[in-house]
Amino acid sequence: MIREQTGQNFMVRILNTLPSESGLTRIEYEGPRIALFSTNPAYFILNSNVVSNMVNTVKKRIVVRTDESIRRSETECADALRNVLPNGTKISKLLFDPAVGEVTALIEDLTREYSINDQDNALLSQKTGWRFLIRRSPNDLELIEQINAIMVRKASDRIRFYKEVGEKIFRPRLNERTEVSLVFLGGFNEIGRSCILVTTNESNVLLDCGINSFSTDITTFAPRFDVTGLNIDDIDCVVLSHAHLDHSGFLPILFKHGYKGPIYCSEPTIPLTYLLLRSSIPPREEMGFMNPTPSEIEDVITHMISLPYAVVTDITSDIRLTLANAGHILGSSVTHLHFGNGDHNLVYTGDFKFGRSLALENAYWNFQRVETLIVESTLGGKEDILQSRDEMNQKLLELINSCLSQGGNLLFPVPILGQSQELILTLSNFANAGLLSAKIYIEKSVGQASSIYETCMEYLSKEIKQEIDGYSINMFTPPKSQIVESKKLRKGSHLIVSPSSTLTHGPSLGYLDQICGDPTSAVVFTSQSLPNTPASNLIEGRKDLVIEGKRHNVECRVESFTDFTNHSDYGQILAYVKRMKQKLRKVIVNHGDKNKAQNLAGSINRILRLHTQHPLVEEAVKLA
Repeated sequence: MIREQTGQNFMVRILNTLPSESGLTRIEYEGPRIALFSTNPAYFILNSNVVSNMVNTVKKRIVVRTDESIRRSETECADALRNVLPNGTKISKLLFDPAVGEVTALIEDLTREYSINDQDNALLSQKTGWRFLIRRSPNDLELIEQINAIMVRKASDRIRFYKEVGEKIFRPRLNERTEVSLVFLGGFNEIGRSCILVTTNESNVLLDCGINSFSTDITTFAPRFDVTGLNIDDIDCVVLSHAHLDHSGFLPILFKHGYKGPIYCSEPTIPLTYLLLRSSIPPREEMGFMNPTPSEIEDVITHMISLPYAVVTDITSDIRLTLANAGHILGSSVTHLHFGNGDHNLVYTGDFKFGRSLALENAYWNFQRVETLIVESTLGGKEDILQSRDEMNQKLLELINSCLSQGGNLLFPVPILGQSQELILTLSNFANAGLLSAKIYIEKSVGQASSIYETCMEYLSKEIKQEIDGYSINMFTPPKSQIVESKKLRKGSHLIVSPSSTLTHGPSLGYLDQICGDPTSAVVFTSQSLPNTPASNLIEGRKDLVIEGKRHNVECRVESFTDFTNHSDYGQILAYVKRMKQKLRKVIVNHGDKNKAQNLAGSINRILRLHTQHPLVEEAVKLA
């Protein structure tokens, strides 16, 4: 057994370091963190160097929690908060999380002037016994309130779960050197069911756990766990890159089969995953056991542990995790894994955008060490070069004005999450510039996803944050927009933003039925269409479609603006890999159909002179 600090060792060191005025009552594991419970939280807030010095000493993440004995009621918390906020501040909601002793205060029209400094935070914690987080209140609180209700109801279970996770993470290591292997369970030479098993002498970690939503065959629908020889109990944790179902959709089934471990992800990924699991998985009669129940979805949510970007966190005894912005959707993460004592470093991009978008910054690339890179190839063909956003905006605006001038409607079938928010921001810009005055109907599920963008402002691009902060406006609610549920269109010109992007299910089908016979109207696609879906058939020129047993004779216009994609194109992927070239030994290509994966792998090898692989599902490689 190698020499290193056990949990008990560094807990003793912390106890011996802190003075009595800290009010320390106990030290406990909180998942991958060490939680210090105190009756005097102001001490730690006003002496922040105390915690940072402890972190530097024990090399573990430490958080300060208030002791339950000093926590006050909701009314007392609201009164205390109003005393430190500017007069006239509107508090939409206080969301309490008793498992960690935090209150999230949702504030209307939040700008920088409403931020709380350390002095105020110390005062609030001392008066109320809770730590306060200040967030912008979205237009739609329903999704956030639902998740908070689940977290409160499962608070005692979560506390127990966090302790169990910590005990597992902070046990002593058994081996001096760490050997690392990868087993590819899904998402290689294909798009869908992304899942990679990372194994060491000590640990088994899953990177993503998705489904192929359009498969009815279990061998291609789900990750191939049958090839691993692992029991569910052998899996230490899951690292979730982002909320899309091709990366998250199998998680409820994992819990159905007995998984009880943590899922690490960014903070916005928790509500977004809940939204997609609840509303986007079409029922499958032929695979009924794959249809998640509400209870299984709740299991997923209550086992998710959020981590901030750029913070190194122990997730097993020999693996440290760092998340960074991937630029794909809100909260999407590039995953960095550090093995053992620097034996190997792996970066997994997941889906990423290394190019301009309105909502998010470019994907992060500047990791200190990385020997192996797993990179997506969704747009890995040489032909996959996107037009500039300015060109696309101009063409889109011309199409919109052409249809509206003739009295037509425009249907935008979109994914609930990602490209829908990028489209809404684009329409907002048009409207705020006086270039668009039509009514915009936004389907409720898309609006709920946008509500998380509104709340998690720190994850947005600098430009959008400045717009929101400077003018106290909501860029995700364009002028003349309305949240609807399967709206019956009246005479007039409207823009409808509605799922699903493939036209296989969802409210888009109802809107298509209403406009398909009108030559002045248009169906406008802003995302890549998957083969053999109604969307791809329309784009390829089919006019006679049968969807869910109903025939649609399509006389309206059909347009495709797939350059709005939130994936990196061929040139952007190469540019991203080139930035890391000096550190890399190996590049593994995934998340793309066979031709694109092969093309990208060949290009990286030929142009950048890097060892490259494009393995198949069920294959494995040894890294170190």
